Amino acid sequence: MTDAEATGLGAGWDDLKLRARANNLAKVPDIEVAVTALLRDDLGEPARERAAFQAHKIAGSAGTFGLPLASDLARRLERLFAAPGPGPERGEEARALVAHLRGELT
Repeated sequence: MTDAEATGLGAGWDDLKLRARANNLAKVPDIEVAVTALLRDDLGEPARERAAFQAHKIAGSAGTFGLPLASDLARRLERLFAAPGPGPERGEEARALVAHLRGELT
């Protein structure tokens, strides 16, 4: 049984899931910009906040639409960027998380 059959929403549910996945994937570049800045030890407050916000939105949406691993990865990124002033030592961790997240959303 497909998700659409289980929910009784038919093709509409599948369409919503595809759109949510595309919308989530479109948020990843904002996080990648912050990761690059973090690796250079040049992460400004606006980029940090935007990355945390985009990760937060992905976490909720991915969980809603049946992507629990993507949701967990985004939640981990949100926590990383929500902390004031994460240093470059967290950059490699962030890079790995965002690469894995991108893979889950693709």
